[in-house]
Amino acid sequence: MLPSDIIKVRHSLINYNVKNDIIIASISDIHISSCFSYEKLKQIIRAMYILKPNYICILGDFIDSPSVIDKEYKKCFFLLNELSKICPIYMVLGNHDYINYQEENKYKEEYNEDFFNKINLINNVKLLNDEVIYLDDITIMGYTEKYNVYHNRNLNSFYNDLSTKENLYKIKGNNPKVALIHSPEPLKYKNNIDLLKDYNLILSGHYHGGCIPFFLESIWPVKTGGIVTPTKELFPNDVRGIKKITDKTYLIYNEGYVKISESTRINYFDKYFYRNIDLTTISSSVEEIEIFTKKLYKK
Repeated sequence: MLPSDIIKVRHSLINYNVKNDIIIASISDIHISSCFSYEKLKQIIRAMYILKPNYICILGDFIDSPSVIDKEYKKCFFLLNELSKICPIYMVLGNHDYINYQEENKYKEEYNEDFFNKINLINNVKLLNDEVIYLDDITIMGYTEKYNVYHNRNLNSFYNDLSTKENLYKIKGNNPKVALIHSPEPLKYKNNIDLLKDYNLILSGHYHGGCIPFFLESIWPVKTGGIVTPTKELFPNDVRGIKKITDKTYLIYNEGYVKISESTRINYFDKYFYRNIDLTTISSSVEEIEIFTKKLYKK
């Protein structure tokens, strides 16, 4: 059995005064491509049936590049159709979903409107592209970070854009509030955190957990740190784990399902990394937060 046959599920229980527990399964950086087999898709589906969440959140980089859509269209819709039978799905865009990472037209924006419109036609699936959904028991917001955040590393552009969209940060109601944002990097800045201070939970991905292979996970000296990020930052901190960023806001760094994608050309090594899913329970029965990890093995 390879490490990539094992799913590490991080369970976090977060306090909020709710009538019934709300369970959210979040997964990021699936990077569907020609390298992603149907068996890998079924691994995700089996895990979600075992975990039995109330909601599934896909935190961006659903595909490896817009250029793979034509060839991998059926895989994308197979996964979403099967997951939608379990519970509602809410998605947010990551950089790989709308920026080309293949050699031809590399780094060019290519938002495939037809593809994402068809995703929104699937029953129980909703792509939140700068949108807020007010549900009976929870509020979920999905924000699309713009090109400059990823490629010019202009983290001020996050504030300049989001601050013009009051519907995304001035949130009403007493239900728990969850924000889906692919890259947590802008949240290194206080002014960006302040915009999101009304949210109880921010779910993010992008960092791939710092790309720590299975044989180093237990001995890596910095629990929240890693080896390298997609932005090629070496030995970064705050790329995995769960961080309290305001008095009432937790930021979860999802470690990503795929660590080394096809567009890197060294994806052969991805088999040496565990798959990762976060299972977050919002509950009135915990004091503040509890965290533990379990493993699901391929059957």
